[in-house]
Amino acid sequence: MCQQWKPWRSIVIRHANSGEPRMALAVYHSALRIDSACLDGRTVVALLNSCAKLKDLENGVHVHASADRIGLLQTDVYVATALVDMYCKCKVLNNARAVFDQLLPRNIASWNALIAGFSEHGLYHLALTSYKQMELEGFPPNCITCVCILRVCGNMWDVEMGYRIHAEIEQKGFLLTNQFVGSALVDMYLKCKLFASAQYVFDNLLVRDVVTWTTMLQGYVTYGEGKAAVECLERMHHEAICPNEFTFVCSLKVFKMTGDTQKARMLHAQIEQMKILDKNIYVGSILLGIYADFGFFSEAIKVFRRLPVHDVVSWTALIAGFVEHGLAEEALKCLDQMQAEGVAPDSRTFSYGLKACSLTKAINVGTYIHTEIERKGLLEADMTIGNMLVDMYFKCGSLGKTKEVFNKCLIKDAVSWNLLMASYHEHEESEQVLQCYKQMLLEGIFPDDVSIILSLKVCGILQNIFVGLQLHCKIERNDYMGTNLCIGTALLDMYVKCGLLAKALEMFDKLPVRDVVSWNSLISGHVSHSCDGEALMFFKQMQLEGVCPDDVTLISILKACGQCENICMGMHIHAEIERQNVLEQSPAVMGALFNMYAKNGLLVKAQELFLVHKDVYISGLIDQETEDALQFSEQVQFEGFLPLSTTVGSYPISLTRSELINNSSLIKASLQKVEMADGGHNCYSISDYWDMRCLVFPEVQQTSDNLPIKNTSLWNDLIAACAEGRDGKLCLQFLDLMQMEGLLPDENTLIFGLQACGHARTIARGYEIHAEIEKRGLQGDVYVSSSLIDMYMKCGFLSTAKAIFRKLQIRDVVCWNVLMAGYLEHDCSKEVSNLMLDMQIQKEVPSVPTFLFSLKACGDMGAIDMIMEMHDAIVKKGLFENNFFIANSLIDGYSKCGVLSTAKQIFDSVSVRDIASWNSLISGYNQHGDSEKVFDVFNHMLKEGTRPDEVTFVIVLNACSRACFVDRIEKCYNAMIGCHGVGPTYEHYSCLIDLFGRAGHVDKAISLMRRMPSDQELVAWHSLLCACKDSENLKGGRVAFEHAMKLDKGDAVSYVLMSHLYAKLGVSRIPTAEVSLRDSHQSHVI
Repeated sequence: MCQQWKPWRSIVIRHANSGEPRMALAVYHSALRIDSACLDGRTVVALLNSCAKLKDLENGVHVHASADRIGLLQTDVYVATALVDMYCKCKVLNNARAVFDQLLPRNIASWNALIAGFSEHGLYHLALTSYKQMELEGFPPNCITCVCILRVCGNMWDVEMGYRIHAEIEQKGFLLTNQFVGSALVDMYLKCKLFASAQYVFDNLLVRDVVTWTTMLQGYVTYGEGKAAVECLERMHHEAICPNEFTFVCSLKVFKMTGDTQKARMLHAQIEQMKILDKNIYVGSILLGIYADFGFFSEAIKVFRRLPVHDVVSWTALIAGFVEHGLAEEALKCLDQMQAEGVAPDSRTFSYGLKACSLTKAINVGTYIHTEIERKGLLEADMTIGNMLVDMYFKCGSLGKTKEVFNKCLIKDAVSWNLLMASYHEHEESEQVLQCYKQMLLEGIFPDDVSIILSLKVCGILQNIFVGLQLHCKIERNDYMGTNLCIGTALLDMYVKCGLLAKALEMFDKLPVRDVVSWNSLISGHVSHSCDGEALMFFKQMQLEGVCPDDVTLISILKACGQCENICMGMHIHAEIERQNVLEQSPAVMGALFNMYAKNGLLVKAQELFLVHKDVYISGLIDQETEDALQFSEQVQFEGFLPLSTTVGSYPISLTRSELINNSSLIKASLQKVEMADGGHNCYSISDYWDMRCLVFPEVQQTSDNLPIKNTSLWNDLIAACAEGRDGKLCLQFLDLMQMEGLLPDENTLIFGLQACGHARTIARGYEIHAEIEKRGLQGDVYVSSSLIDMYMKCGFLSTAKAIFRKLQIRDVVCWNVLMAGYLEHDCSKEVSNLMLDMQIQKEVPSVPTFLFSLKACGDMGAIDMIMEMHDAIVKKGLFENNFFIANSLIDGYSKCGVLSTAKQIFDSVSVRDIASWNSLISGYNQHGDSEKVFDVFNHMLKEGTRPDEVTFVIVLNACSRACFVDRIEKCYNAMIGCHGVGPTYEHYSCLIDLFGRAGHVDKAISLMRRMPSDQELVAWHSLLCACKDSENLKGGRVAFEHAMKLDKGDAVSYVLMSHLYAKLGVSRIPTAEVSLRDSHQSHVI
């Protein structure tokens, strides 16, 4: 039978070595029908290599089993090495590691296979760990090892290890014998952005082939070093290095980076000469993309037609070029033709298609693309696509569709919220913008610069100074102004629009850079509040600082000149405008100039300009209401011109603090007179503005007792500010004042009142608000009901909260989350898990907070099955990769259930780890008594540069206490205070006291307790007494008991613990001193 098998073995080996892995496996399967017992090592290696090339795990496992059955794994190191390599290539790294761990003896090839496997799949820490273990076992690295580790160092930016490997390479002379080592070394330095080191190694290589040159070129391209890339290309050409296809790709990217169209065309000619476009569509797509980016569409279309196949990459490159140059209609035609030819668009294609729809306002085409996106399931899977859809509907003016798509997106980031906020702002729904901002914070999305700017803008529009002040605090706390000048300008503009000009000027002085936009905000703000003299002063200061005015500046200054009748200044500005030929380019400046002359009665001067711009001239005359205005108006209408609408003047309501206090009654009367003239068209009246100023400046309050706020919106802002600041008592006081003024609270007022009752735990007042809600029939409103549930939960009335929840006809995810959060707050984990099950039965879609609450509850209960089920749902929804709060909760849940291997696996897979991630893992090991693992993970955390917090040290100190590591606990405690700057809390002290007490170090425990806060002292003595009881330390117990008695002679806990200690030691008679202490206490008890 063996004789029949030998020819088959030779054929298998020959096919495998000839690059025909499928044929090798086919011959193997045919031979199985004859015999499987005569496999030898060479044949198994050939088969495993074939499986590795094909990533054929099924056949690989079959060959593994056959080799194991005949004992080859134990006798042939080459078979085991090939098996490790096969499992690595098939991405089954656990199996690869298991085979490797059983492999004895090992050789350098087996180590290389394992290290390469870890490196190729991004497990760089494991690759480095394996390399260090290899060195410890006495295996010197060879060229393959060095290439693998250099790749790891480059990807990890581990320069120190890179230097070590470089030294090893130089010592062994690998650069002289292996050109791949040189290329890998150059690549490592480039990835670490050490361009000088990369160039030095490159220049000293004995052989520089096209691969090495291309590596160098690719590094420069990747990090935007255009000049160095061009020099590299010139040297390569000078040394007559023949480029390969990848070199052409890099070269094209260089010319795209530098904008050198001439050299791109020369390279195109070389590509055509070598007929690369006929065999490499990728090079063609890059070339096409470059021509499209440059706007050379005739060349781009020629290249497109030359391509042998039109795939999604080439179509997308052409569409992207059209979109970026504003040729949206051409882009949409390409998209139609692409689909007509049977090429399916990908996410990137759809993104450009949606951008084209935004440019042309083609909402019908956008809706069709939307349908295709939904059909392919991309809306749920790709956050960028969701954002593009929201943006398209926003720019097409459809607020309803914008909200609909936004609500469908499972994953939302700051960009998503910004687009919705911008859409509301565009449709003048300013209140909704602030609601979005608040909801964004509730959902754990950190606002970016755009979110802050939009919110400040609507605060200015609504004159909502309270929210504006909150935003200012947030900006200062997070140093937003230091990174974005626009935020400082937006904050300045908000204060100006709210009339707080002194605050605006203070803000202006803090700006690190004052550009024309910030000057415009300051100047136009003062003009709009009729502070024209200050505006002119700022204009002069702006010019002295060398900032050139733009159209907005000129319009504001001309208006100021008109209002304060400073005609000389106005004419000087007019002369400068004429010199710079601004009037021909800016009708708005022309209109401001006419208004200035008209308001100062200089109608003849205005007539001179009217011959050129009649419509703007009439706009100025109408404000004067003169006979000349009427005559010119009739003349304009006769000639077929339509006059522009008149401009509305500003009211002088910008007042200083002292003016407010000293002239309150006079100012109030003036404001009311102006308000009557205005007709009450403004959302916030001017008298309301006065009242707002009184609230901002408390010292004004005494002079304004007779000036009540007459606007519900203003009261809501004030009450909301208190509610958000968790000052429930003050919030309810303002609610009472509002009602005393005769104003009826609206839905928002009631919601803020419920929040205040929850914070203050005022259930009686909560009942009153609930009754008002029932009376008005508002209980069906989801937001009102959610607030009711939250209030009852915070006050501890869980059954009432649940009853309200059950009565709701419409329950959105927020209601479920509020109920879950309340149960968690009261440690009702079982109820939370039941709610999650109810949600699944009712097919409610959980949000991120839902998963967070449920995972916490299941972790506390040890419900591992539910955690695993939620884990699967989270992965399917794509939440795991984009939300590290979810990842932390999963780690915490698995850790609490004792499934530490899965917790560690999740921990290793997350790209972003914060201190909570580390604490969850460390806590898991501590809960299950693995102290050494606690210290290993803690040390690993420090090496990665994560700063431990007080929770971390509670866990670590607790682990030391459990394991009775007296020396280690002292070192950790000293490091906590000295190295990491974490102040000790009661929990930290408690760990040390407990261990010192059990170990008999009572003096150390007492010394430690003297540093503790006095309010925790008695509890600490209890801890020491308990520890002495457990360790049967009578002397220490007596000391602890005596100190406890000095603090409280009637402390029953100390007596109980001391009696337990005596009982444990078998002492039947309690000493006289302690009996007398007890009797003394009892004599005072009535």
